[in-house]
Amino acid sequence: MIYDFLREKLFISASIGVVWLAFVLIVNYTEWREVDITDMPISGWVIPILFVVLTIFIIGWEERKKDTSERFSLMVKEEGAFYEYMAEYPLDKRDKFVYVSIDGSKCRDIDSLFQEFERKLKFPSHFKHDWSNFEVCINDLSWMKAPGYLIFICNLDQVLPEDDENFEVFIRSLKKACREWKVKKRIILGVDLYIEAHCTPDKEAGMMTRLEKIELTEIKVINRTIPE
Repeated sequence: MIYDFLREKLFISASIGVVWLAFVLIVNYTEWREVDITDMPISGWVIPILFVVLTIFIIGWEERKKDTSERFSLMVKEEGAFYEYMAEYPLDKRDKFVYVSIDGSKCRDIDSLFQEFERKLKFPSHFKHDWSNFEVCINDLSWMKAPGYLIFICNLDQVLPEDDENFEVFIRSLKKACREWKVKKRIILGVDLYIEAHCTPDKEAGMMTRLEKIELTEIKVINRTIPE
């Protein structure tokens, strides 16, 4: 967890630190061309180093307070209505987004899940069927070259129906991906990722029970038919 946290924040924090360091150098030395960074006194390094460390934790704290419900939600609709919804998804510039439809009925065990995502998202040939490689690929997608990606998962209730342990890892991996893509859009790359999962009304109660079982009830549910 600590590694992932630092990895997410290090790029922007280091960038800010470099800018701050340059500012300190310019302010403290009048002749820029004669500056030898190795001669900079220790006191000159204290502020930029502290600033980098503080920025890492401030950004991390702010991001942890935000949820990803606007990027990862569960739509309760009949299957045909969900396909109609996919065709009319309300996104600006959606014609430039890459649309991918994942069939939950083809993800009933872990191998078939990896195969479905590998095929639909065109994972590289070096992709291995494990969660570490899955997270690396879902957080990259650079080979598809688009300003944004929209992943529909039809019949989420049929995904890993007999494997709650890996289902939890799967959902948490998707939520983590939404969070990381949110950071990329806001700070670094300008690209975006949305995930819309689906289940039919008759499967909603079972789906919510399953999410509650793995303590993932914070997922936004659209068109909810049962009371919270």
